[in-house]
Amino acid sequence: MKKVKIFLTVALTLLISVSATFALTMSVDEFKQLTENSTETLGAFPGPEVYQDLIIHGTVKTKEASTTLAPTSIYATTTLFIADSGTTYYLSASGTTITLPAVSTKGVNFKFIINGAADTGNFIIDSAEGDNIEGTLIVAGAVVDCAAEDQINFVVDGENIGDYFEIVSDGTQWLLGDSGVLTAGKLTCTDPA
Repeated sequence: MKKVKIFLTVALTLLISVSATFALTMSVDEFKQLTENSTETLGAFPGPEVYQDLIIHGTVKTKEASTTLAPTSIYATTTLFIADSGTTYYLSASGTTITLPAVSTKGVNFKFIINGAADTGNFIIDSAEGDNIEGTLIVAGAVVDCAAEDQINFVVDGENIGDYFEIVSDGTQWLLGDSGVLTAGKLTCTDPA
């Protein structure tokens, strides 16, 4: 009986060793081929719809996050988190206030797009600290200067599906990126203080 236990222990150890060696010696091309057409996720990673490229760092397999898409519009007053960075929010129906996270983390970014009529009020994108939104918006082909502002507002009754703006933190302030709005006066920057 003792010989059987030793044999099983040795066999199990060899099996584990061979499996580990196979996993560690799999080439990058073999791994890519194995995962290229897979619809399954890798471990704790979200599904493939939120990733674009697979990156191999030695034997550690990770994925590079690409822009994620919010599955629904935000209908209630909401505070975003740094972990929400890279998300595109589709806005429609009830206008609401969306508060950006603290500006202190460089590279945090968001995109907001009108996806349907706003029927009950403006969509207000508010800075948590205030007086730190900088840059310009393109509204009906005109440049709108935003200097030390608190909020960016999509104004109800005139918003157009596809109106949008992007915003990114430089660690000190929120900088406006790309933007485009069809109708004059329907995307504003304000300091309501």
